[in-house]
Amino acid sequence: MAAIGYGVTREKLQVTVKAILDREGRKVNVFNENKPGKDWYYGFLRKHPQLSSRRPEALELSRAKMCSPENIHECFIGFENFLLQHNITDPAQIHNCDESGFPFQPKSGRIIVESSS
Repeated sequence: MAAIGYGVTREKLQVTVKAILDREGRKVNVFNENKPGKDWYYGFLRKHPQLSSRRPEALELSRAKMCSPENIHECFIGFENFLLQHNITDPAQIHNCDESGFPFQPKSGRIIVESSS
């Protein structure tokens, strides 16, 4: 998702790992309720130096950088590729919304992104 502009928070990564472990019926005894903690998270980032944690930019700055027809076209191509890669082809699985439902100017928190970003 980060490749198309949606970062992953530490909490989201931890919850996703827990969901995968639970779904596969695996139990990791060092995790509290099968959910990795902060130490695991920081170890994960150390093992994947191509990732880093940073604060997201405000929407206004992002819009100023990205508001060209070419960039908008590339965004839709990336989104289409994401949908195809994840086999999301049923129109009932695809929803449209505007920015009013999203916190585009986050007040706190960090997201995981590729280090080159």
